[in-house]
Amino acid sequence: MTDVAGDAAGEAGAPGPWNVVVNEGTGEAYRLGQLLIDIDDRDRLVDALPDGITIATKTVEGDEGPEEVENIDEIDYAALGAALEVEAPPNTLVVRLAGDPAVVDEFLRAAVAGEIEDDAGVIRVEHNTVFMADAQASPVWASPVWASGRTTNIALPADRAVTPQPSVGDGDSPSVVIILDSGLADLDDPMNAPLLQGGNVQTPDPPEDPDENGDLVLDPVAGHGTFIAGLVELATPGVPMFVRDVMEFRGDTDVGTFMHAAVEQLIGLVGPEVGETRERFERTVIGMSFSGPMSADEKRFTYEGLRFFGELGIVVVAAAGNDSTCDRMYPAAFGDPSRPSGLENVVSVGALGRCGPAAFTNHGPWVRACAEGEMLTSSFFSYDEPHGGFRQFNGWAQWSGTSFSVGVVMGAFVREMWATGETAVEVVRRLVDQPGLPSVHNLGTIVS
Repeated sequence: MTDVAGDAAGEAGAPGPWNVVVNEGTGEAYRLGQLLIDIDDRDRLVDALPDGITIATKTVEGDEGPEEVENIDEIDYAALGAALEVEAPPNTLVVRLAGDPAVVDEFLRAAVAGEIEDDAGVIRVEHNTVFMADAQASPVWASPVWASGRTTNIALPADRAVTPQPSVGDGDSPSVVIILDSGLADLDDPMNAPLLQGGNVQTPDPPEDPDENGDLVLDPVAGHGTFIAGLVELATPGVPMFVRDVMEFRGDTDVGTFMHAAVEQLIGLVGPEVGETRERFERTVIGMSFSGPMSADEKRFTYEGLRFFGELGIVVVAAAGNDSTCDRMYPAAFGDPSRPSGLENVVSVGALGRCGPAAFTNHGPWVRACAEGEMLTSSFFSYDEPHGGFRQFNGWAQWSGTSFSVGVVMGAFVREMWATGETAVEVVRRLVDQPGLPSVHNLGTIVS
């Protein structure tokens, strides 16, 4: 993924690193000059753009060579709806604007506030909200990368391998795991992630580079997705997994990027028959190991997309985050069981340590489940930090964070689907929501 250079973070509300703006009042971060909008409102938006602001362009390879097209991505819910013969929400467009950054941001803030309208009424747009992977987690402290001076990844080498659990039930069931994360280590290199060698894990994206920015230091989230895939593999050897690259090397992602990748991957799972596709979706689990604040009036597009996944029977397992706070963090908090709007198919996951809740885990009534998340061992790059770096990895690592509790929970869900033949939603109801299960106050049901 391409890095967007930026200045050091300035005062609250001003563009900070990586083309990100942080809302002073809500703490929500969003991509400068990017917005989400219903596909039917695209022309209305174009007509409303003031002088000096245009739709940005990008270069793509056309039939007759490179050509310039509008820099717009489409989240194609309609294709999923057609495959299952169900009604889908309108497709969402991720639109990138060009112009003076200050003018563009002023227009975008006004549009999000509902101040841009035409004869048909208010043109509804939303910020392209940014979330962070919890790469900086440790048993003691964690914080969002943009609010921290820490820039090094704290994955630690692990000398010992971990043995996968024996298979349980029907491993040929149509269960699928989609991990939206940092991508996957190059498994053509036999030294990388030996746990995943010869397994059923793949990615349509280029292999992850452990030092994408070329600073001779392991990137902050290098191996994050590979580590999570290893945790799932340990619980359910051979389960089909797709690990998508939706993060910049620092660990930041956004709604437009991860929802586009999720829908694209789901479209790839569509079979020739409606019944076959429905059965596959009902046994699909999507992992989202990133989190962040999200203002209450700016979550329609993300919420509707995740709700639609629920209508298709797809379960989303999302990290609560590592800020040691009870503040709701999204997308995990969309599954808040204490609110009527909570989505049953979104399972928010906190982390357990060796003696109770992990010190870094977020918590609150919005967290539905918890699992081990402290100093776990899983798959990683084979990588030696150059110039005498202190970390030499041999395909294994130890790491802590709610991101990795997500991997443990996904593995438990798939293992139960294999053992019982239940759908993902049925497993969630039995392992997470059934009364009387062991639980931790403000961390939900214990899943192992």
